[in-house]
Amino acid sequence: MARRITTWVIAFLLASLCSCTTQKEQEDHLVWEMIANRTVGKSDYSYEDKARITVVTDVNEAQALRGQVYPEILEQVRKTDFSDFFVIAIFQGEKGSTGYSVEVTDVQRKDNTITIYAQFHEPAPDALTNPLITSPYCILKVEKPKSVKGEFTFILLANGTEIARQEHLIP
Repeated sequence: MARRITTWVIAFLLASLCSCTTQKEQEDHLVWEMIANRTVGKSDYSYEDKARITVVTDVNEAQALRGQVYPEILEQVRKTDFSDFFVIAIFQGEKGSTGYSVEVTDVQRKDNTITIYAQFHEPAPDALTNPLITSPYCILKVEKPKSVKGEFTFILLANGTEIARQEHLIP
């Protein structure tokens, strides 16, 4: 009887070991907080017509957001402690009316790839909108674990489709 139990225990342990996956194969959910989620509609701003992401890892790189976001938002980005965080700005692109928005649902890391999952919302066909050039965006402050250092590929998936891809060094 004891021999039978020992055989079953060994078989169970072997089966358990074979079904394990390593942590590296799984995606890690990064911790993030939203700095801003806005729709800019200023005539003195210059917008790009396509969706994109901008990664900011130090105060000097924050200048890339100048003229794209409100000054108070840019100041919040500049005040980020870049030793513990990096910033990701997600832009939906230039739109011809109000009613558009960006919603980020998750940020995940797998090996040297960081994927931003977002929903790009459009106004319903019968929605009341104003004819105004806008550029919806969402800015995230992402916690930088010790393992997140080096060259990374950032991928923006909006509504399940890859919209943008960018390489960036995280110091």
